[in-house]
Amino acid sequence: MRLRDSLRRLAARLTLSLVPAAGGAAMHAPAAVAQDELFSPEISNYRLTAPTLQKWMQASRNLEALQGQPMHIDDQMPVSRADDELGEIAGLIDSAPLMRNAIRKAGLSTREYVLIQFALLETMIRSGEVDAPGASGFARMPPGVARDNIRLYREHKAEIERAMQNL
Repeated sequence: MRLRDSLRRLAARLTLSLVPAAGGAAMHAPAAVAQDELFSPEISNYRLTAPTLQKWMQASRNLEALQGQPMHIDDQMPVSRADDELGEIAGLIDSAPLMRNAIRKAGLSTREYVLIQFALLETMIRSGEVDAPGASGFARMPPGVARDNIRLYREHKAEIERAMQNL
């Protein structure tokens, strides 16, 4: 399997693991309630910083540079909640030495890379909630939401979105 295919499958599974086992019921529930059920406290409480964001972006560039190379990632990743998957996903990446080394070269462990990826996904969702019609900005956010993460995301939005699209 080529790296691009491996990364796309991994990204799809990352996204699918955010959907509860109830068959996507979160899509029809109020956003604040549904999202709180999707992310573990470890993900929701993770604070992005400019240095860790830079390391994540460098790791993403390193992975992008591997495009076209064969990867051997175990294709058996169970789909469940994101918080149950951090270690399992990191383990899958660790099983592909080229991917593991590309991430480590940027100064992150594979688990940190996956945790940052989930924190960014949550932050992107929360950023949209802040701007949703009828929203009252940050006042509507549930307790514990990393407002600083949203601000940092917005400062680096173009870079982050470009890095995610290239995976």
